[in-house]
Amino acid sequence: MAPLPTMVDHGTHDPDTGKLYISELQERILTAHQNGSGVETVLDLPATSHPVGIYIKQQKIFWTEKLDRTINRTDINGLGSNAIVTDTDARKITGHDSFIYWAEHDTNSVKKAAIDGSGVSTVISGLHKVRAITIDENERVLYAANYVGETETENARIMRYDLDTNDQSDIYNAGIKISDITILGDLLLFVDDSSLNATNKNGSSLVPLNVTGLDCTGYLSVHVLNSK
Repeated sequence: MAPLPTMVDHGTHDPDTGKLYISELQERILTAHQNGSGVETVLDLPATSHPVGIYIKQQKIFWTEKLDRTINRTDINGLGSNAIVTDTDARKITGHDSFIYWAEHDTNSVKKAAIDGSGVSTVISGLHKVRAITIDENERVLYAANYVGETETENARIMRYDLDTNDQSDIYNAGIKISDITILGDLLLFVDDSSLNATNKNGSSLVPLNVTGLDCTGYLSVHVLNSK
């Protein structure tokens, strides 16, 4: 069994098996059961590796590399690793249908491509320093959030993008730095440098969660698991 991770960047889970997949800074991609048992190394990463997003789709692992400026793909068993998108400041990555979507930090945009990396296009622009995205599979809606506003007095915000109509709108002015967002039922969960927060999907009502005192400036991640 592989040792437990020491410097976790981001994680996701395989919806088919429920297993966790975790990227470890300058080390590896590993997998484990949801209770933390059965840790196994899927892929060893180079010493210069800095993965900042990971996603599972169609028995493939996709992850973003901050320093190499690439999006990479490998089989679920770690075979056949290669870069499918280059020259991108990609952060969190997700997917829907036959596409992957990612937050591109330095171009203030959300982009998409086919799962082989072809046909890159922009779906959201003008979201300053966007870092986090998530997709509501049932409603076919993408939510994106930026870490900071464009000026010191501008707050981070959450944007809603309809995958069918391409309509987009700001739904929530967060007033905080947003590191990550995800869907939980009828709620949008979002995390800043020290607390977990929630709002309804139209952004009209903040839901108190009372999860505070977290300490991981700029790199907290939140994920909802569906147990198998």
